[in-house]
Amino acid sequence: MNSKLQPDGSYQRIAVPQVVLGLSGIVSVLVIGGTGALALAITGVLGLLSIAAVMLSVSSHKRILNESAAGMQLQFEHELGQERARHIDGLDGLCVDVLPVWSNQIEMARVHTESSITDLSMRFGNLSQRLSSALATSAMSSGNGEQSDLVTLLKESQTELNSIVTSLRSALEVKRSMLNEIYALSQFTGDLKKMAQDVADIAGQTNLLALNAAIEAARAGEVGRGFAVVADEVRKLSNLSGDTGKKISATVETVNQAIASTLRVSEQYAKQDTEMVANSELVIEHVMAKFGTATSGLADSAEILRNESQIIGNEISEVLVALQFQDRVSQMLMHVRNDLGKLEDHLHECEHDRAAGNTANSMDARAWLNELAQTYTMPEQHAVHDGKQHIPANNSSDITFF
Repeated sequence: MNSKLQPDGSYQRIAVPQVVLGLSGIVSVLVIGGTGALALAITGVLGLLSIAAVMLSVSSHKRILNESAAGMQLQFEHELGQERARHIDGLDGLCVDVLPVWSNQIEMARVHTESSITDLSMRFGNLSQRLSSALATSAMSSGNGEQSDLVTLLKESQTELNSIVTSLRSALEVKRSMLNEIYALSQFTGDLKKMAQDVADIAGQTNLLALNAAIEAARAGEVGRGFAVVADEVRKLSNLSGDTGKKISATVETVNQAIASTLRVSEQYAKQDTEMVANSELVIEHVMAKFGTATSGLADSAEILRNESQIIGNEISEVLVALQFQDRVSQMLMHVRNDLGKLEDHLHECEHDRAAGNTANSMDARAWLNELAQTYTMPEQHAVHDGKQHIPANNSSDITFF
């Protein structure tokens, strides 16, 4: 076959000398033999041979061009497959890296809030005991010395109550910071969804290219059979990649729903906490104003002082009951943290299966959410999970945690 490969990958035909030689032979026969029958016959044979050589050269050139095009297309598909694999690895790596961060942030906020509320409850309890002691002392005493001590105690109580309000505000700031962290982390789900969509798009494009390669290989005939096998394997890999992209999208959607559920519940409780702190501050200011009035006429109003002390004790008890919201928040955050840990374990298992050459287990988002719902212990969680309006917590509970 008279062809050679050029530096740019193309082929150049060198059948021109054959055509020239055939024409020269025809001219020579005509010159030597004239126009006799034998000369004309020889001339016809030489012409046919020249035409056959040209046709053979054109056919060979077409086959070489087809092989070159198929090779370039397979190379492009291979590079596209590598790019798709990098996208999948990057998405899995992001999930594996960011899930522990989410879990640790939620656990840190839960522990910090629980510690702060527990400390506040203890301080309220101690304050209630001190007020009871002051009430008993006031009932037993009638001298100016005892009255002076009670005035000092009231001033100290006011200072402690003010510090409690400050602590409550600090706890709210911590919770607001936690909500901001969760909201910032939820923004990653948008990137995860985009990456999953990119994987699906790449898989679709790879499948289309594999189909084109199979068509071109079929046109090449027997020579393209090997390319057809490769194109079929590329198509299978593309389908597997598409399924993986769908599984990743389902996983990202599950995480997004869990975070959105947590944000909705946390925002509701943050609003309640803000109102509780404002009400507590108003109650404390109101009570301390009454205490100021009572202490100014302590000598003539011992009975009033005892009554006011009883009111304070009742209000502090109500505040202690209101502080039980922490148990609810802690349980909600614990459920979210455990679910994130479960998702992290699943991703590690998928990564291990892929490293071992096995197919990763598929994830059913509906079944995952059903299992998550079974861990709920409060009606608010079920309501938010089902997309219903939030049910306000009952602050009149008789349960006490201390």
